[in-house]
Amino acid sequence: MTNAGKAGIMFDCHAGTTSGVELTTLHLTLGLHKHTSIQVLPKVGVSPWVRFCTEHEVTCLRASMLDGLGQLDAIIRTPEGTPLPATLVRMLGGDLHALPNPMDRTFARSIGFSCVTNTACDAATIARGRSHDVLLTGSTWQTELLRSAGLDNVAPFPPGYDGRRFRPGAKQNLFPGRFVIFSGGRLDFRKGQDLVIAAVREFRKRHPETLLVHGWQHPWPECIVPFGAGALVEGLPRYVGGQLLFAPWLATNGVPADSAVDIGMVANTILPDIVREAHVGLFPSRAEAEPSTAMLECMASGVPCIVARNTGHLELAREQIAYPLVEQSSVAPPLARVRGTEGWGTAGVDDIIAQLEQVFTNTSDARRRGVAAAREVASYSWHRHTAHFAELLQPILETTVVQAAA
Repeated sequence: MTNAGKAGIMFDCHAGTTSGVELTTLHLTLGLHKHTSIQVLPKVGVSPWVRFCTEHEVTCLRASMLDGLGQLDAIIRTPEGTPLPATLVRMLGGDLHALPNPMDRTFARSIGFSCVTNTACDAATIARGRSHDVLLTGSTWQTELLRSAGLDNVAPFPPGYDGRRFRPGAKQNLFPGRFVIFSGGRLDFRKGQDLVIAAVREFRKRHPETLLVHGWQHPWPECIVPFGAGALVEGLPRYVGGQLLFAPWLATNGVPADSAVDIGMVANTILPDIVREAHVGLFPSRAEAEPSTAMLECMASGVPCIVARNTGHLELAREQIAYPLVEQSSVAPPLARVRGTEGWGTAGVDDIIAQLEQVFTNTSDARRRGVAAAREVASYSWHRHTAHFAELLQPILETTVVQAAA
């Protein structure tokens, strides 16, 4: 089958490394590069964070783009008013809002990766959901949420991580003499960094060797939902020179500079070595549409994780493979800046500290849970997901095959 005879798909998001949706685009594009019946079509523009990819990954992305140029040219010649004979894969945000259509044209088929945590799905959200042939959801919680709202085009598709890099391995002793707590995910009320800070602030009083290693940086400070009334921290870090200044903010909130390390936005080639230094990963999110990428990477590396038992983390918040935060108090919608927060939860700081103490004192049990977690999440690796993605979409893609131009 020639490239022109393949079913064409185009992602509406750039391939990159700075967010879950960019990583999804990156790894599915790489995985489908030599697929016999699917051709990823290039879109204009490249994520600035593609520089964090390896030379091999960049080479494959360029080859994929070149392979798809001829087919893209044939598609563009489709007469105005006729849907483009290809499938647009959309990375959907809150309330199923989509990124701008890269072609500003209607495609014959549309597939959406859903990322809904607002549980009050209004009529407009449902209408947006029905505009796609398939909505892919990354957790049982989100699947049930959308189906109960009346959407019948929902299909489960778990999130992924780079299994080639994130796997158990020896520590390099980058932080000698310290008890390392790793926390990842962009700064946001929903992610619960205020709970992390409050717990670390108290835990280090018992164990002064505690070190918080955090990956909270992201380039969209305007998207941060602040910590509102009753929050356990004051204010937000300043955004200067393209980065959030965490050190002074953490110091103001009781975590001094010698007790925290900001790893910034680092390449995935470096991140595994940092993650493996952690004694524990801490993920007290108030809500997640699906298992967070940072948590999957931690678990895949054999690092035992403390996980909030709510929403998209429910499947992995089990005692056999993690330290679940069972006590969850309700979250008021105004604090979350969304209409509905059913199923959301705020973990108790005392509960987090108790779980940290378990990891600190019972290292053999912590290692056991870390090993069990790595085995559990092995099925989430992107190289396994790509084949599943192709199988799931094949019936749709077959209806949009583009024949070679005469």
